[in-house]
Amino acid sequence: MRSDTEAKWKVLLIGGTSGIGKSSAARELAQRYSAPFLELDDLRIAVRSMVPREAQPALYTFVDTPDYHERFSNEEFVENLLNVGRALWPGVDSIISKHVRLGEKIIMEGDALIPEMLAQRSQEGVAAVFLYDEPGAIKTKQLERNRHGKAAETIDTNVAFSFSYSEVVRKQAQQHGFHTLCASPVETLADRIEVLLV
Repeated sequence: MRSDTEAKWKVLLIGGTSGIGKSSAARELAQRYSAPFLELDDLRIAVRSMVPREAQPALYTFVDTPDYHERFSNEEFVENLLNVGRALWPGVDSIISKHVRLGEKIIMEGDALIPEMLAQRSQEGVAAVFLYDEPGAIKTKQLERNRHGKAAETIDTNVAFSFSYSEVVRKQAQQHGFHTLCASPVETLADRIEVLLV
């Protein structure tokens, strides 16, 4: 377990596409640093319960389009998911600011973390890592977490979507000077993230 004096950050952000290993790494790092851990998916659900579609339609795109893998092109999927992150950003930004101001650690992870949005704020007290991987590795992970028994064609489409989104986020992160890291092998992911933070 790490002590507070060993970490330079107060807020650790782990971004990247769905199913790439963000949650597992964040949970492990949260234990090491005795820090709370927030999945931005949970924040999205909470916000949707309070905000009507008319006010934030982007937050409802994937709820209202459960067959998105059939209806969206790669480009449409990427843009719609980026729009979710943009819509959620004011809430994420306020949580970051609160924890930096009070000196209270938190680890947040989610595919709604958008480098171009993060780059607009002060980076004091903030560390960010954006994960990426190759299509084969993404497919392996999606097959392992195929909780709803999706058909092979659907998984292949989701892999293509996830890889496209991953590449856009990776390029944004590199453009703005944030850390990027290959998620594989997942067994060492938390350790490799920690090395970047030293």
